[in-house]
Amino acid sequence: MRLQTLNGLRLEGADFHRPKPLLLLAYLAVEGAKDRRHLAELFWPEASEPSTSLRVALGQLRKGATGVLNDDGERVALGLETDVTALFEAVREGRFELLPGLYSGVFLEGFVLPDWGAELEEWVYATREFLASQVRGGLVRLAESEAERGHFLEAAKYAASAYQLRGAAPLEPDDLGRLHVLLTAGDHSLASAVQREAREFGLEFLIDSSKAKKRFAQSLEITDATRAIAHNLPVSKTSFIGRDLELVEIGNALSSDEVRLVTLLGPGGIGKTRLALQAAHDQLQESHFEKGVFFVALENLTAGDQVLRAVAAALSLKLAGNTDPLEVIQKFIAQKSILIVLDNFEQLTSEVELVSRLLETCPNLVLLVTSRERLQLEEEFVLPILGVPVPAQDSLLADAELSDAVRLFVQRTKRARLDFALSETDLPAVLEVCRLVEGSPLGIELAAALVKMLPLPEIASEIARNLDVLETRTRNTKEGHRSLRVVFEQSWQRLSSREQAVFAQLAVFQGGFTREAASEVAGATIPVLGTLVDRSLLRVNADGRYDRHVLVHQYATQKLELMMDVQIIRERHAKCFLALAQMADPELYGASKAIWLVRLALEHENLRTALDWAEARGEYELGLRLAGTLKNYWMIRGHLREGSERLEHLLKLEAGSASRVPVTVRATALTGAAWLMHAHDNFAQATKLFEESAVLRQTLGETGGLEAALVNEAMLARAEGDYVRATTLLEESLSRHREAGNRDSIGRDGIGLSLSRLALVLCEQGEYTRADALCEESLALHRALDDRGGIAATLLAQSDIAREQGDGVRTRVLAEESLKLFEDLGEEWGIAFALNNLALAAYAQGDLENAHAPALESVSKARTLWGAAPSAESLASLALIALARNDLEQARAALCESLTAAWKYGPRWLVAVGLEGFSWLAVGESRAERSVELLAVATALRTSIGAPLPPLRQGFFERWHHKTQALLGTELWHHCWQSGTTMPLENAVKFALELHPESSSITVPVRKIS
Repeated sequence: MRLQTLNGLRLEGADFHRPKPLLLLAYLAVEGAKDRRHLAELFWPEASEPSTSLRVALGQLRKGATGVLNDDGERVALGLETDVTALFEAVREGRFELLPGLYSGVFLEGFVLPDWGAELEEWVYATREFLASQVRGGLVRLAESEAERGHFLEAAKYAASAYQLRGAAPLEPDDLGRLHVLLTAGDHSLASAVQREAREFGLEFLIDSSKAKKRFAQSLEITDATRAIAHNLPVSKTSFIGRDLELVEIGNALSSDEVRLVTLLGPGGIGKTRLALQAAHDQLQESHFEKGVFFVALENLTAGDQVLRAVAAALSLKLAGNTDPLEVIQKFIAQKSILIVLDNFEQLTSEVELVSRLLETCPNLVLLVTSRERLQLEEEFVLPILGVPVPAQDSLLADAELSDAVRLFVQRTKRARLDFALSETDLPAVLEVCRLVEGSPLGIELAAALVKMLPLPEIASEIARNLDVLETRTRNTKEGHRSLRVVFEQSWQRLSSREQAVFAQLAVFQGGFTREAASEVAGATIPVLGTLVDRSLLRVNADGRYDRHVLVHQYATQKLELMMDVQIIRERHAKCFLALAQMADPELYGASKAIWLVRLALEHENLRTALDWAEARGEYELGLRLAGTLKNYWMIRGHLREGSERLEHLLKLEAGSASRVPVTVRATALTGAAWLMHAHDNFAQATKLFEESAVLRQTLGETGGLEAALVNEAMLARAEGDYVRATTLLEESLSRHREAGNRDSIGRDGIGLSLSRLALVLCEQGEYTRADALCEESLALHRALDDRGGIAATLLAQSDIAREQGDGVRTRVLAEESLKLFEDLGEEWGIAFALNNLALAAYAQGDLENAHAPALESVSKARTLWGAAPSAESLASLALIALARNDLEQARAALCESLTAAWKYGPRWLVAVGLEGFSWLAVGESRAERSVELLAVATALRTSIGAPLPPLRQGFFERWHHKTQALLGTELWHHCWQSGTTMPLENAVKFALELHPESSSITVPVRKIS
């Protein structure tokens, strides 16, 4: 069965036609699961016993359409496919090309119930308009995408469909302009109809076909010109009005060599963020900062460490292990010419030292800060931001219409009331409103939204009566400066009690939210959300997510605290995102991996908020369930430190509490923490966690955790150089996984993991044929699952094998294929290692120049993702290539870092690689005796652990052997070799590092491997 809600309402596959039960199904399809009381009161508001009426309707559905409902006695959910669900999914995923086929007609077209209440009727019409607006927005974006590619006829076709879309609300002036350009560029006959409609708003579009096409061509040129400049600037959803003088002053300051820190200072709601974003976009267009322009939102942050992590995230830097975020950021920026916008810094002025340290260590970094307080730094260039200019009260209409404040008010008012046109009669009230909010852009926008409900003079008089000062929010405000609380209060008072409750409850969300989550947590329906958007209390982004201004969020939070039991709402929020994480986790193994990674990334702040609440309230079961479920997401995205710290802290708190969580929950959390430790090579700590998890699982009669512990123990043995034990443990793990059977994708992934790890260990022992065969088996397994992540990882392992054999052509082919998959999935760890193999492929083919760039990029990605330990391999590759290029300085630096990490964390074969590298470096520095001694140590180490010199490095060895014997003579050469074979390994590592003139400051760390 399938529920069709577009172009009527019918249940296909069932002979069921009762209208109100069918409407109930449509409601559940759009709004999600709802409790029985809500449904009863909405659908039967006039009934003496609404719950009885609902029970009868549900009984009719069970009898006439079996299986369409999921009803647990408290909440009712839909249990079948619907056309509207598919439509929402296409919009959310940005697959706009599917919309023409999915939107088969107006929502519930022709459907009317004589006894539906006003609220249900409003829901039908609001949902109809909402769905059509979503489709229209997608069609316009699709049309613009086609136009940017030069496909003007196709673009005009989509634009025409958007213009003629049935069920949609009247077009706003801005949308008419967008459609007119698209239709004109495609020479479509509807362009004239759009022009006529625009004239009703006093708009005249003076553009012909050639100019319209040229506009898209220019847009494409600008995009191409700036594409190389990295940035994360959000695209503004409204046009920017005025502030010309401020933009010029900001631009002059940012381009001055003497200015490194610009602070936009002003009260909340004055437009600092919007102005900073516009200035940042201007700098991007002018290409003044060639290495990037980045935006960092700070409104939800309270500590310096959070600021640094937010900056690192904006720069796409991954933090893991115990790395210092500031050090990682400083290393990345270094000498780069970069502009960073730090937005809403006022609550972080105690952390201002971080700003100073960044400026001191990054000479070409410029910061643009928005704040309500000065930073009080020597470098600070302060630009006070006031409201946009407001004309005098006696201004003429012609003059007033040119002012920033009035232009902004008129534009925003047309969004609330399409037929609005400023007249001489309205002008005094408009000017009074702008004056009362002191030109605050947010105040103007909120006041303009009231035009839909109140006459202009009444808006002005109400604001005048109630405007007050919020001293706790504006500590640096001049005496008599007015606040915006009254504007919020006016909007609040115009909401119904239900709308107020929803608005307040939405305050639990951080970083935005989806319509579905708003419905689940706050009971928000499409009409209520629409009302909040209309009142400028919410804003909806192009991707359908909702958000709000930071001041509105603060205001809503206060209302939530006053209105209801906050903990009930926060618990509902936490459970909502636990459900999302549990839904997403199995999808991270399959074809939908990339989509779910994006969804989880968008909800990262909400997931953190849920974990914070669980920890603070002692809800350790919920917290451990959520953190344990997020393990795979954290690992894929490189959030190793965040994940391991969360899990370890929750596990410690739970262990010290009086209550106990179910054994399965704690065991899963322990396993998750163990894998996160394993991922950044802390095998010893991972072993303890795996062992504790295994003990708990044994009490339940489970053995599933043993396989994971075996893999970890094997990697620890490999790090110690015990390949016999590592191989035995991995073969046992593989055998156990095979015995468990291919029950599901996760079980089969365990087989794939054991196969790939075993192939890695065999490859390091020179057993290339057997290792490649295991990879082929793993590849077939992942292809059968359509597991693109598993496919990419296995291709990477095969390129490792080809690399060690010195087969540059095969290494490159496999590495490129895995790199493309990793890039599509957004898996940075795989990108780092694939780049490393591409570098070594070029090296094996003698193409040193094309080897150098990917080697550098691989080191950069690996270092920022995980820190020292897992980046040792990329550093060793860079050193090898640098030696071949005779760049001894770069080789020396890379070898020092690589050998130090390999000695501290393992694996032991990388210690041998580091010693070999220093041996070859010593030849270049005319230290032939030390060179022979170091290579003797490395050779002895390889012999003891069973890791022979791979073919890739044998050419270097042969050239080294001939050169050192020629320099030393046979007798001295053998003497040095013998001396090296008896040198203790720890002494050899110190000996190698001391070859670096600056190594006197380097301390060989205490080994963590036996």
